[in-house]
Amino acid sequence: MQKTLSLVEPVTLDNYSGIIADIDFGDQQQFLISCAQYVGEIKPRRKVILANGDPDVWEQRIVYEDNEYPLNPIGITGWYKWPPFAEPRIWLGWFGVRSQLQRNGFGRAILAMTIDEINRVHPNIEWLYVFTDSAVEFYQKCGFEKRGTCVELGMAGEVSPDSTFKDDDVILRLQIQK
Repeated sequence: MQKTLSLVEPVTLDNYSGIIADIDFGDQQQFLISCAQYVGEIKPRRKVILANGDPDVWEQRIVYEDNEYPLNPIGITGWYKWPPFAEPRIWLGWFGVRSQLQRNGFGRAILAMTIDEINRVHPNIEWLYVFTDSAVEFYQKCGFEKRGTCVELGMAGEVSPDSTFKDDDVILRLQIQK
């Protein structure tokens, strides 16, 4: 039987149960803080204002399998604007599949759903970028082009101090098909 996946915007911290403990983003505390900020349970440290006048973008979705209760969360996806580049781009963030479900095609399916959702919500976005330290091969298999590390691209030190990204993380990009 084919599994049905759905993207659901989280509204409480409870929506993240099953995800927080089972997807390793390296800095689990920062991930938990991000989740709590997203649903409004704690205030963000600062308000992000984009210098080019574009509206701030930060969205998350929990990925559920099937539409039966209890809902079974299998992953998470999200996207944001950072920093405000002239190129119409968006960044993939907090993207992951629960460890016991990895290597079963869920990552590709969730990525395709994410791109469809970005096209729906932000039709002017042309590029999807991602930072990664461990999934370069996955993203390249999904069509992303390796751009280099922050250091190689002359962006060393530009990564926000409250993010989990490092100067040696690899940046990849994918042109979003319309």
